[in-house]
Amino acid sequence: MLKKLEGSFLRWQRSESGKLNSIQIQTSTIIQSVHVNKDLRVLLHDLLIPNVTISLQVKVKKRRMTAKFVVLTPRCDLTIDRKMIPKPIEVKVCSSKHCCKNGSKDICKSLEQLQLDSNIGVQISKVGCMGNCKNAPAIKIDGHKHQKLSPASAVALVKKMWCKLQPHPRNDSEKELPMRQIAPTTGF
Repeated sequence: MLKKLEGSFLRWQRSESGKLNSIQIQTSTIIQSVHVNKDLRVLLHDLLIPNVTISLQVKVKKRRMTAKFVVLTPRCDLTIDRKMIPKPIEVKVCSSKHCCKNGSKDICKSLEQLQLDSNIGVQISKVGCMGNCKNAPAIKIDGHKHQKLSPASAVALVKKMWCKLQPHPRNDSEKELPMRQIAPTTGF
């Protein structure tokens, strides 16, 4: 069941592991915590500022409220729906003995730090041997295998892929091309 909730955004809250996971809003009667799914967090992280009025549609399940739909009211008429947000990049990191010796643990740590420090959506999972031990460490990013990566090159690759998923606004320097003039035809 969806419930409407309106109030002023107060602050982000972190989980015990230190990751942003919910927001606090001041309604007319109470201060309420609302869990925000990862895909919405990525988009809202830079948009929400303290005291901005927001309207939420939340799903209530076992005393936990989860935001499903958010409208920012005073700043702009921007409506954010989960369908507008690109899926997080899926990264599978080989955790076999050979890959761990060659740096897969460091790659995991770097990607987890990327998640915390930026608004890039990354879903990291450790998997068993990928059968590429000669070229360790091995990772899969959205189904494509990559090998012999350093933590920095893995982060750069994920950032590059994330940028490809984002809609790019047109630069002022890009001008519309003039429409081609078509001469009128005189009879058939």
